[in-house]
Formats: sequence, structure tokens, C-alpha cells
Amino acid sequence: MRLPIRSLNPAGRRLRWAVTALWVLLAAGASVLAPKLGDVTDNDPTTFLPAGSDSTAAAEIAADHFAADTLPLMVLHRSDGTADSAAMAKALNEIGDLPSVAGEPTAPVPSEDGTALLSTVPLPADNLGSENERAIEQIDSVLSSRGLDADYTGPAASSADLGNAFQQLDGPLLALSVLVVSLVLALSYRSPLLLVLPLACIGIASQVASATAYLLGAAGLTVGADSTGMLTVVVFGAATNYALLITSRYREELRAEDDRFAAMRRALRGSLPSIAASSGTVVVALAVLGLATMSNVQALGPVLIGGVLAAVATMATLFPALAVSIPQRVLFWPSAPAPGAADRNHRLWAALSRFVGKAPKTIALATTALLAALSLGWLTVQLGPNEFGELREPTASERTAAAVDDLYPGRPRNPVDIYVRGDSSEVRDLADGRLDRAGEEEPSADGSDWTVLRADLPLDPATAEARDAVDGLRSDIAASGIDAHVGGATVAQMDTDAASLRDLTVVLPLVLLAVALVLLVLLRSLSEALLLTLCTTLSFAAAVGSAALLLPALGMPVVGASFFLYGFLFTVAMGVDYTVFLANRVKEETPRLGTARAVPLALTTTGGVITSAGLVVAATFGVLAAMPVTALAQIGVVVACGVVLDALVVRTFLVPSLLLWLGTRARRHA
Repeated sequence: MRLPIRSLNPAGRRLRWAVTALWVLLAAGASVLAPKLGDVTDNDPTTFLPAGSDSTAAAEIAADHFAADTLPLMVLHRSDGTADSAAMAKALNEIGDLPSVAGEPTAPVPSEDGTALLSTVPLPADNLGSENERAIEQIDSVLSSRGLDADYTGPAASSADLGNAFQQLDGPLLALSVLVVSLVLALSYRSPLLLVLPLACIGIASQVASATAYLLGAAGLTVGADSTGMLTVVVFGAATNYALLITSRYREELRAEDDRFAAMRRALRGSLPSIAASSGTVVVALAVLGLATMSNVQALGPVLIGGVLAAVATMATLFPALAVSIPQRVLFWPSAPAPGAADRNHRLWAALSRFVGKAPKTIALATTALLAALSLGWLTVQLGPNEFGELREPTASERTAAAVDDLYPGRPRNPVDIYVRGDSSEVRDLADGRLDRAGEEEPSADGSDWTVLRADLPLDPATAEARDAVDGLRSDIAASGIDAHVGGATVAQMDTDAASLRDLTVVLPLVLLAVALVLLVLLRSLSEALLLTLCTTLSFAAAVGSAALLLPALGMPVVGASFFLYGFLFTVAMGVDYTVFLANRVKEETPRLGTARAVPLALTTTGGVITSAGLVVAATFGVLAAMPVTALAQIGVVVACGVVLDALVVRTFLVPSLLLWLGTRARRHA
């Protein structure tokens, strides 16, 4: 795979200045747009619903016809004796006049034991989490001024909790990512400039990626908070991978060529095919997400593709242009490479390559057995309805919700909403026996012919019986020809779980196919491409098994479908980089040296850079493990495990031993 960089070299003596100037302009524009990303970030719960599902249709009807301009905030006042209804009513009248409140609060309802009062305060439906948080503070101030203590729950309070959690992602995630990359770069090169220069380019790549995400959001694409959180991690991981690969190859070429411009030209010629192949794999894998049914999963692809392309563009053009503008003795100080000098960093990897070369069959089988053993941890995985709306620590609104359930036992525990156009009596009859209290009817707020039946699912929503009850009701409604949709929070979660599992069966095979095709194009060997794809699959299985042993200790034992979907996507997309880096070097050296010598040389020369890159990606995804959103933290753990296994086990032992073993068998049969 040859790229036409000789005629268009971004690190050429003259072109480097034009490249640098262009990036200065891009960085300036990005610095204006990137901070606006939060303005187009959509945390509406409907963005996390499956596209085309019945519950999504129900949510859209609710938004169009049922006063969806408000979001309910439940206010619970408790006292040791009898709750003061009069004081609460006066406070609620004052609360209704607050500019942050979208309507009149409901009258306070006493609990059965008389120790609590419950009211609902409507807040604007389009509020962001931070706006709901400020509204709650204002409401609490009014209640406190009248000597009333209150706790809060309901959708508005949950929105505030979730918004606060996602806000915690940006700052700490960026700071920790910078710290991790700095440590790895410092340990890898022990050069001040080789710490600052890649970080500056990565920072520009991150700004460009955020600006691109803003433009996508402004154009109408749904950009969720989960997308923006992952964007930082992906850009830092990918950009660092590419920076390390180019730097390593540049250092290697400077030992054969004192002219830094010629050395960088050869370094790019050797490294850009690997970068193109690895980034191409990631882009294709992310594009596959467009076939998912979950709306937030569909939207994730374009946002992260923009991030990967920003990382590639920055590291393939700006980074080399800046690197060659600095004399090598300064850039690599205090240990600048010189023509003819040996690379002491290669000693360990040369010894490992000799070890692998002595018994490739034995090492291949032993490594496979190790990964298979780790994969057994998969059997301990606990699958449940754990998605992006769940936080690691119980929130005040969740504790208040539990208190409301105890104080008001007649309230629905698993609410189901059935939206019906026209006469709802037949639907009420169909729901009878499957749902409880399917008789409470509310008319639409806009005077349309839609009504909503409030009901309660008397079964655990996670059971097959509950799914059968909902599916049976939907089938009966469809057979009757009635225009009605079954939705609500409980059913929406059920549909989300089902859609997420469906996406697993579609997306995972297609991602593997994309990996196999890229490896086939790179290696031009069907057997090797299939074998290395199987290595990737085994690596992911081992990553899940390892993560399953760690997650209970971290207080996150139950995983949702997103754990497997995103975990597989990022483990494969990021981890396959190392197989591509190694395999491309083997392909490059084989015509000159033959497989038996090309594999050890490739392992020796790429060992340090791949290990460093793997540690960066594993650490940046590992940073997610400290984040408050459960699903993101779990994804961080499994990807970190997978990348470590890819970099230290699969690429170091399994892939080289298999390539040597296959090469030996091929020579014997020749």
C-alpha cells in the first residue's frame, strides 16, 4: 500500500510552513466552535430510545399532544408529627410564581400515615440538567424560608442528577487524559519537547473534533452527552497512537539518515499505511453503528468518526511539519539519534523476538490457552437493564423515589402509558388482565382526539413474563386496528434492552467483517486475515472475562447490553491498531528478508511504540472507570482490559508466533 507522499509531503522544507499556517487557522476556528458543543448536546431521554419502536412513538405522541412542555418535579415534605398542609400550600403558591416554574404545582397530597405531603411542580421540558438543578435550588429556598424541609424526585430531579454527572465528565476526563498521555510520553522518550509537541497537536485535534461535533449537532444530528464523553477518550487514544508510531519511525530513520527532512519522508512512507489501515478500520466500524436501532448508538458513529479523522489529519500533517522544524538534537534531547547508532530501547524486544522465534507453535498454543482461560470469566457476567441513565452511586432523587413508594403504596410501581386515538374502551378491555389500573384516562392538552390510559405492570419488567404481557397487548391492539401505542418509562426500558441486544447481533459481526477486510487488503492473505480476526475475537472474549472479575470489586456487577456493544467496538477498533502496526511492518520487510526474519524485526522495531500506545489507550479508557455514569465506567474497564491484552499478549506473543508458524508451514508445503 503506497501513499503519494513524495510529491505532497506535509513535512517538506517549504510545504511545512503552509501546513502549519493552515492548522493555525483551523485551530483558531475550532477554539470558537468547540466551547459551543454543550449548546447542541441533547440529553433528552427520547434520544436513548430505539428508533421506530412503539415506546418511541408513544413518547412522540406525548411530546406533541400531552403538555410535553413541562417536566414533573415531585416534592416530598416529611415531618415527625403531622405534616403542615397549610404551610405547604402557601409555599406552593409562591413556588408557582417563580420564573423557573412552568405552571401551577398540584395541591399537596397527604400520605396514609399523615407524616408526609407530596406535590408535583412542573418545570420546562426543554430544561438542561443544570437548569433543573438551579430550579430545584430556588424551590428549596422558598420551602426553607417557611420552615419546610423537602426532598425531590421525578423526571426533573433525575435530569438534574444525570446532567450533573455528565458535567463531571468533561473537566476531569480531559485533565486525567492529559496527565496519562504526559506520563507515557515522558517515560517513552524522556524528552521535554517530545512531551510538549504531541500534546499540543493532540489538544488541537481534540478542539477540531469538538468543533466538528458542534457542527454536526447544529446541522440536526443528535449529539448526546455519552458521545461527547467518549469523544475525548477516542481522540486522545487514537492521536497518541499515531504520534508514537510516527515518532518511533522517525527516530529509526534518523539512525540511517542525518537529513531530518529525508528521514521524516521515509518515516511517513513507512507509518502512514499503518495509520490509514488502522483508522480505516475504526471509521468503518463506527459507520456500522448507523445500522443500530438505538438512537444514541446511531448518533455516536458520526461524532466519533469526526474525532478519528481529526486525530489522523493532525498527526499525519501538523505533527510531522512541526517535528522537522526542530533540529533532531533539540527535539530528542537529551538522547538524540545519530546515524549508525544502535537503539537501546530495542534490546528487550529483540530478546523477546528471539524467544518467540525459538518455539512459535508452543507459544501460540500457550497464549491461546491463556486467553481462553481468561474468557471463562464471561460466565460470571450479570446482565441487566443497566444503561446510560444509571449512576454508580444512589442519588438523593432515587432515595426519595423509594420513600414515595413506601409512603404512597397505591402509586404505580411500573407505570405504563397507553396512548389511544379516539375511543379507548376497547383498549382498556384488551389491557384488562395484563395490566393493573388500566382505567385512569387523561385527555390530551391540545384538544386532539388522543387520550392516555395510565396503568401499572404487575410483573418484574426484567422477566420474560412481563415482555410477553406487553408484546401480547401490542399484538392485540395491532390486530384490532386501533391506533394506539404502549409506552411509558417501564416499557421504554424494556424496549431499550431488547433493541440493545438486537444491535449486538447486527453490529458485532459487521465490525468483525470490517476488521477482516482491512487485514485482507493489508496482508493480501485470506488465511492470515481470518486468523488474525479470530485473534481479535478471542482477545475481546478475554477482555470481557477479565472485566467481569473486576467489576464486582468496583461496585458495578450488573452490566447492560451497551457494555458488550461499546466494549466490543472500542476494544476491537483501538486494539486492532497494534495488529495492523505489526502486520504492516512484517509485510514491508518480508520481500527483503523473508517471513522468518521479517517477523522478529517487526516485533523488535514496533515493540516499544505499540506497548507505549497500548498503555496510553488503556489508561485513557481506564479513566472512565472513575466516572460517575455506570455504563461509561464499565465500558472503560472492559476496553482497558482488552487493549492491555492486545498490546502485551496478542501482539507480543500470539500474532508473531502465528505468523512464524504459518510461514514455516507454508515453506514446508512449498
